Amino acid sequence: EVVFKMASRLTKTMTVLGAIGYCIAEAPRKILVMWPKIGDSEEWSKKHLMGELVDPTECLQGVLQDGRGRRLANNTILSKIFPGGYISMFGANVPGDFRRAKGNFLYADEIDAIAIAESDEGDQLRQFAVRGSEYPDTIQVYCSYPSLKGQSNIDSK
Repeated sequence: EVVFKMASRLTKTMTVLGAIGYCIAEAPRKILVMWPKIGDSEEWSKKHLMGELVDPTECLQGVLQDGRGRRLANNTILSKIFPGGYISMFGANVPGDFRRAKGNFLYADEIDAIAIAESDEGDQLRQFAVRGSEYPDTIQVYCSYPSLKGQSNIDSK
């Protein structure tokens, strides 16, 4: 488990993108990404995953295509398949979307912005962590700028 408790614009996104790029190109695995809202995941996929990682990285361009010009069934904004693995992105505001997901690289960003909603399944961060519980080599990465002391998800990590 890796925890980045830091302010914005201090290279945490690029650090995590580098790890994801390595997982795609060199050590394929099942990658799950969670942001507070589904729209955050879509924006991260377009701007950061594709725009800052895949597009400028020649060895990843042929592995993860953006599907411009036609829709690829295995390549949408929130789901991308590559040889040996995949990357699926979710919003914590729709926890049912990741109910069946499984992965061994779990990345949750801006976790202090997640409106924790207790349900019979537990809060979204606990639900997300369970998505990697069946793999012995699961890597979990949690990032956020801390919110109120005593109420901060990142502080508790």
